[in-house]
Amino acid sequence: SKDITGTAFAGTMAQDIEGFQGYGAKFDGSVVLSSSAVVTLGSASEFTFMAHSNPTTATGTIFHASASAETETLKVWLSGNKIRARVNNAASLISVTSYECDGVQPLAISLTYNKNLLDNNIKLFVNGRLEDTADYTTDFIASGTVGIGAKWKGTDYMTGFIEEITFHTKCAQLPTEAGSFVYDYSILPDTTGSQSYSYQGKLFLIDFHNIRGKSSADV
Repeated sequence: SKDITGTAFAGTMAQDIEGFQGYGAKFDGSVVLSSSAVVTLGSASEFTFMAHSNPTTATGTIFHASASAETETLKVWLSGNKIRARVNNAASLISVTSYECDGVQPLAISLTYNKNLLDNNIKLFVNGRLEDTADYTTDFIASGTVGIGAKWKGTDYMTGFIEEITFHTKCAQLPTEAGSFVYDYSILPDTTGSQSYSYQGKLFLIDFHNIRGKSSADV
């Protein structure tokens, strides 16, 4: 998918040469970037969220979106050296792995959702490892005001780098083991009415030095 709509964010954070690939956004534990308007996030039936972070503390919000004061769309945060995620203020996930949060170890965080799966509709991946899943078939609230580096209202601040946050309207299947990956195409529709489908696949290999790009050509 391509980014075709600009989004204005309020807030100022420092740039530092120790970012993932040179100068990057460095949050000091007191800064939040907040959207001034509602932002579209994925789609109701499926999405893929990705973010890259290099935290220096074991707590704090990396990404937060709210549809209203009472309705939390998505929260991804650090707590007790673990990555946590919550969808629609209901489905919760937590990483099995504890992370150093020392400003050295990078974290590539991915959250995928497909309401049409039989189970394990939401999956949390960190650094290419499947950390947790949840059964959940409610439509995702696919819009909201966004906070980066803290909750949208400016609480639960994160310290460290955050770079390259992306949302996609499809659920990606992420390989978790070296050597072989078999794509489960049973979830893909063969036809819609008289329309039949054919598919092509692409496999992307991305490490924490190569995380930028809006299209396959950029990556």
